[in-house]
Formats: sequence, structure tokens, C-alpha cells
Amino acid sequence: SLNFFNSLPEIERRYLRSKVTDRNHIEARIQSSLSGQIIRRIVTLEDRIIADGSLEILSDEWKEGTGYMRLVIHSKFRNLGAGFVLAWNLYQTAYDNKLKRIITKLMRPQTDLVETYEELGFKHEGLLPNYVIDQLGKEQDMIIMVCSLEELRNAHAFIGDWIEAGHASIGAGEM
Repeated sequence: SLNFFNSLPEIERRYLRSKVTDRNHIEARIQSSLSGQIIRRIVTLEDRIIADGSLEILSDEWKEGTGYMRLVIHSKFRNLGAGFVLAWNLYQTAYDNKLKRIITKLMRPQTDLVETYEELGFKHEGLLPNYVIDQLGKEQDMIIMVCSLEELRNAHAFIGDWIEAGHASIGAGEM
């Protein structure tokens, strides 16, 4: 995990919410995952992490039925489907946990990631000007995006039903 985050271009790490190149932070991430607070997934290629994702199931009464998703996809491996595989797994986990919606929060300069979330079915819900501080200490606008699991399930019913019907793999020309 530490190698993965160190391999990200510095410009991408700048907009992450925490210092992911700090060994103590990585150990804290592992502990939160082991405790069940946050569900973490990775995508590997040839024993190398190329994407990292998490789903935090919020338990505060005001936020019940809500999860908070984070995706980090190495820029060299974007547009190859790794992010969609990761998101689909986290969607299924959210669905299994009976969540109603998933929220993500990003900094405005993360335009590639905003586009990825839009393609995944997330919609813009708000913008908070100068709300967060990036890793260089500069104020940034925070974008809030939300995905309704019911809407997503309906939109992707064909794919989900296809997989649930026992078609674990899809061959060429089937989609």
C-alpha cells in the first residue's frame, strides 16, 4: 500500500485528504480496516496495486443508510476498467449492507476523478468554496457528489442480473 501511494504522481497526492505516504497513516488505515470501520479493496496487476478504494459505512443517526466512498486509481491505469471493477465491488458491499446512498467528496482540481464518479452514476450535490486544505496548505473548493443505490441498481439492472444469473464472465460481443 505504501509503495502504491508513493508511486502516485505528487500532483495527485496533493489533493488526497491525508498523508498517504506516511507509514503511520498506512498502519492506521490497516487498523480501521481490521476493526471493520472501513471496508477497503484494492485492484492488483502482476502483484502490484493499481487502485485503492474504501467504503465507510456511516452510523450516525443523521447519516444512517449512507456510505462514504473513496477511490484512488493510479493515473497510468485509468480508463482500463480498474476503477469500475473496484466501484462495482464497493457498490455491491453497500447494497449488501442495505445502504441507500453513497457520498464522495473531492477537491475541484481532481477533474479526472470527478469524471470517473460521474460515469459511475454520481451526481453533483454541492460545492463548498475554499472548504478544504490540500497537502500544500492551499485552500480548495470541495465538491460533494452522491449516488443513489436504488437509481444505480435500476440503471445497471441488466449487468447485475446477468452476473447474478451465473454469468461470472462476459465474453467478447456479449455486452
